[in-house]
Amino acid sequence: MSLRALPALLALLALAGCGFTAVTTDAQPVAVAHADTSAPLARTNWSPTDLARVHSILEDSLRSSYFDHAGVAIADESGRLLYGKNVDRGFAPASTLKVLVAATSLATLGTNARLDTSLASLDHPDSEGRIDDLWLVGGGDPTLDPIALHDGIAALYRDGVRRVDGDVIVDATSFTTPEQNKAWAPDDFEYGYAAGTSAISLNWNVIEFKVMPTRVGEPARVTVFPADPSIIIHGTPMTGYDTTLTIDRTKPGLNEFNIRGSIAQGWEQSYFRPVDGIPLWAAQVVAQMLHDQHILFNGQARLGSDPIAVQTLWEHRSPPLDAMIKQMLFESDNHIAEQLLRVLGTTGGDGLMVTGGSEEAGARVERAFLAGRDVPTPGLHIVDGSGLAERDRIAPITIVRLLEVADHLPIGHAYVSAFPRAGIEGTVRHHDLGPALGRVHAKSGHIDGVNSLVGYVDTRHHGRLAFAFLVNEPYADDAISIQVGIDRALDELVSL
Repeated sequence: MSLRALPALLALLALAGCGFTAVTTDAQPVAVAHADTSAPLARTNWSPTDLARVHSILEDSLRSSYFDHAGVAIADESGRLLYGKNVDRGFAPASTLKVLVAATSLATLGTNARLDTSLASLDHPDSEGRIDDLWLVGGGDPTLDPIALHDGIAALYRDGVRRVDGDVIVDATSFTTPEQNKAWAPDDFEYGYAAGTSAISLNWNVIEFKVMPTRVGEPARVTVFPADPSIIIHGTPMTGYDTTLTIDRTKPGLNEFNIRGSIAQGWEQSYFRPVDGIPLWAAQVVAQMLHDQHILFNGQARLGSDPIAVQTLWEHRSPPLDAMIKQMLFESDNHIAEQLLRVLGTTGGDGLMVTGGSEEAGARVERAFLAGRDVPTPGLHIVDGSGLAERDRIAPITIVRLLEVADHLPIGHAYVSAFPRAGIEGTVRHHDLGPALGRVHAKSGHIDGVNSLVGYVDTRHHGRLAFAFLVNEPYADDAISIQVGIDRALDELVSL
């Protein structure tokens, strides 16, 4: 089957076996997983004394000047706003924006959805083990690792493939925008947390430089993973008493690097740099793996769209979506968030027309998800999926209503349990909680000038509350007084 129609077919291909259907023409909207009728909302009784107590807790806890212009919202399980400050103003959310792509993906694709990557050819190997072109076809899986792909090449050998007479061709056409989000700070592009996106994604789209020290004064050993002879390295790091190592790209658009400095004697260290030109790089990695597996190949590594009548030789399925969402929220994984936003763009969402896997198309699906569930969206501006862009904006009222709605959908358990427990695990493990320990599921966000925390707190007598604390102030990202104030508020809210 041709995967040039992948934008219209991804829901079917990725969700096979989950009971979902998809319309197969580009001119029609795609039907995806929308069995999300909300559970009845229990109206919690709040006495005037209770409401006054909520107000007192927030006012007393958030005394730092950082909260003077912050956005704060607390809502109960019915969506009732119990406390609000600048609730309709759009704030930069940093990584707390991931809660939106998480909810939209689970509700749109289904908790058990999987994303496929395949190796294919026009035919199975002939009697001499020959195939013509070998295609690597991407479905947006953010988790494909080189070991799994190497196993795929080994599977070809076990199934009789001994030579590829054509080219290695990568089809990444289901994503339609550049790898790097232009709204991200240029300085971010040289760090692993800002790796690009592609329908074929491998090794989190980063190159790993493994640097092994030897004896002091002698050159260190540098290896690249996954192996790819097209990666060019200039310079030789030395083994020393201190680590002063730098790895810099020689020029944007090239996977060519200068390595300078020294590495301290001791253990091997790894450094990660984003790949530039992800699909072609993946094709070159496949070509190297063919040689490693003793499959003869003398063709080119290139890009293209797979033909209609290809035969799947190997297929790799991602973990279920709920597991990927949990990893994304626990580790604040930007790469998963960005890949899923573009996957959403290929589905068309809630009856929208298929437009391709772009940030803009994914954002439209997110907006449709919110609108279809009457979540207010004042000041909403979606630039990416991860919150790394400084121009992202979302209001506290949008976040708490989103959290409350998602909790009462069939995805509720998978969604809430994907949030790490504050003070215990994930990126929120350093929160210093007392009575609230084990009763708060939260997602944090930090970029320059942004410090945010959103999630749920389970009270003793009034059920589960949704909260959003969004602070946009100079130096807020490292301000200890913000975390102290939020932790104090959560400890007090538990007693309600």
